[in-house]
Amino acid sequence: MCEKQKRIEELEKENAELYQTLSNTYKLNAEGRKFEAEREKLNAEEQKFEAERERLLIDTMKMVRDIKYQPILLITPLVVSLIALVAAIAK
Repeated sequence: MCEKQKRIEELEKENAELYQTLSNTYKLNAEGRKFEAEREKLNAEEQKFEAERERLLIDTMKMVRDIKYQPILLITPLVVSLIALVAAIAK
């Protein structure tokens, strides 16, 4: 009877350890799902920022392109005015 009682106690102890391990596993799985959801949220935010960065880069490229032609647009009226002045003086 004593052997059976020891074996029962060992099995109960092992059973309690298995339940504790199972409980810890469930907790870790829950944390893993939480971290995965957070990672997906951060990935979505990163994609949003990347799209915004690309949009700003394109806007900057357009602005630089427009700035490149501004001196020509500013000088053209001056050149036309000088030509008209020279033509008026020459007459």
